[in-house]
Amino acid sequence: MKQFIKDCFDESDENDSITITFSNGDKIDFFQVYDNCSDTANHIVLVEVETDFRHLVNLDYVVHIRSNA
Repeated sequence: MKQFIKDCFDESDENDSITITFSNGDKIDFFQVYDNCSDTANHIVLVEVETDFRHLVNLDYVVHIRSNA
């Protein structure tokens, strides 16, 4: 899942974003991988659209990912 998220952000198009739905029902749009952490870690740091807030996303709580490319 982490590799899929990284692949969604094509460096040639700065307008790419993804919407992640979490198990609690929250949906957040992200436009950048800030830190992909280690390959064995089950989390990734993403930057939220329009706010530049960084979120530590625990992949255990992700239920759906939509590419908005």
